[in-house]
Amino acid sequence: MCVIVKNFGNDISCSNLDSLKAILRDNYTCKSVSILNNGKLIFVDVSANGDLKDTYKGNTISFDDFKFAESKIKY
Repeated sequence: MCVIVKNFGNDISCSNLDSLKAILRDNYTCKSVSILNNGKLIFVDVSANGDLKDTYKGNTISFDDFKFAESKIKY
């Protein structure tokens, strides 16, 4: 399962937390986007320092709340 950053049809899939943070930092600082995670769509504002806030409720959203699929590759 991946997390999808949605922005008016410009969807970007993220397979891990580092990728999600980089995409939000590099493309959406000081903007609002929606994020599809685990079947739930949330609307967030990305602050200048990379923190996320719920666009409508104003509460902080923790990066720990995002779920990514575990790798099936065994080393």
